[in-house]
Amino acid sequence: MVNPWYFNIDLRILQDFSVYAFGKKNTLQLSIDILNVPNLISSSWGVRKVASAAATSPLRLTGFDSDGEPIFEFTGVKETFVDDPSLFSRWQMQVGLRYLFN
Repeated sequence: MVNPWYFNIDLRILQDFSVYAFGKKNTLQLSIDILNVPNLISSSWGVRKVASAAATSPLRLTGFDSDGEPIFEFTGVKETFVDDPSLFSRWQMQVGLRYLFN
């Protein structure tokens, strides 16, 4: 079973600041990363779909016949794929700070 197509759009904003220290001009970088930007805009966008448990196991053992052969029942599924509640389906933000010695 192949999961539906999924895309992820990330955004990085980076700003350099000049800092004079130790008699030299150094750089301080501030960065903000937003992961899964579509999900930040709308909660229904950027959501990953995965196969539901019922879709991966559509047979249920109901018992055995007189010869000892198993009897299975096919349980059809309403939804083959369900929303993934993991971090892959949620927007995240991280802030970074870096000091560069020149």
